[in-house]
Amino acid sequence: MKNIEFYRFLISLAKDLNRFYKKNLNKPFKAINKGKGSNYDPVTIADKKFEKFIRSKINKKYPSHSIVGEEFGKKETKSDYSWIIDPIDGTYDYINDLDEFTLNAGLIINNRAVAGIIYA
Repeated sequence: MKNIEFYRFLISLAKDLNRFYKKNLNKPFKAINKGKGSNYDPVTIADKKFEKFIRSKINKKYPSHSIVGEEFGKKETKSDYSWIIDPIDGTYDYINDLDEFTLNAGLIINNRAVAGIIYA
């Protein structure tokens, strides 16, 4: 039954991210290449701000949980709970002002996926 709590948290997170985006990130930005050599892997300030925002929400609600994020790596704890986040999946589309990007977030408990969200 506890998984319902995590689903509610993820839905709330998606709504908070939507408000955060409209207030802080719905403006021109610059993309930089975080890839090595000829591997183009764009990242924007929005990717980083989204991930920081998501991490702050998780840390506030579940401070003992681990977090693995695309932009800032791992926050490892001894917890069996681990959040996996990709703040903007589809950065190419985001850069090109297309509405085809998503937030992906999920929770793994004891190496088993138990809750997740893909929010467009």
